[in-house]
Amino acid sequence: MKTNNSAAYQLRIYLFLVVAVICLSTLCFMLTEHLSFSEALYFSVVTMSSVGYGDILPQTTLGRLFAMVFIVLGAVTFLSFVGRATELMLNRREDESKRRKLHMLVGVFFDEIGHTLLRQLVDHLPLSDSDRGRFEFDGTWKRRDFRTLSAFATTLPLVLERPEDLVRSSSEAIPAVKPLLIRLLENPAVLEHSAFSELLLALFHFEQELGFRAHCTALPESDLNHLSLDAVRVYRLLLPQWLDYLEHLQQDYPYLYSLQVRVNPFRTAPSALITS
Repeated sequence: MKTNNSAAYQLRIYLFLVVAVICLSTLCFMLTEHLSFSEALYFSVVTMSSVGYGDILPQTTLGRLFAMVFIVLGAVTFLSFVGRATELMLNRREDESKRRKLHMLVGVFFDEIGHTLLRQLVDHLPLSDSDRGRFEFDGTWKRRDFRTLSAFATTLPLVLERPEDLVRSSSEAIPAVKPLLIRLLENPAVLEHSAFSELLLALFHFEQELGFRAHCTALPESDLNHLSLDAVRVYRLLLPQWLDYLEHLQQDYPYLYSLQVRVNPFRTAPSALITS
């Protein structure tokens, strides 16, 4: 993304230089060749684009000198502009390919463990009916709706009920996918996506905390509070990543998005069955 931003900035600079050279060339030809604005502009564009092989030739010595200078300047700026534009287009295509590959990995994550974590969050998070209703997305949602909900999710107070039940269920579900977490962390595409890699690291740390305990029942309250903080860290990162993934599915894979709408854990009775 930073590479694209740099290329786009340089592209704007080269575009400005091309326009500046054309304007300066037009003014010079108007003064030296006594041409009208339209004739001088045409002369400038033809001289630059055809590297001097236009159908108009300067008649004065000063005009010929200006023409040679503008041919060189025009060729350099125009070729640089085309080169940067091509580079930007290729970079964007490469970034789009990386984005799709990353979302495939994110999809695997949610299939294997992400949805389980979301269900645990819903079961142990006291939500009002209005707050729960805000997470009930449907097929009419657009990017703006997901961005609004993601901003709301970051302000949602995550105060877990029955943390002992959450810790016990997590100790059973998360270690089973530890090999998957390790493989995802090893993937270069994941490391380039800071939000998703932070989520994986938080989840991996939570798994480590659970793994160092012989059992996750009858834990002291202080330890439960510590594990609850680790769980909240995971959920705080999980919700925005989930909404970003849903936005991607809604835009690029409507048939996958349709299933996510039906099994949304925030719905009152989520079900993959289509009853109407």
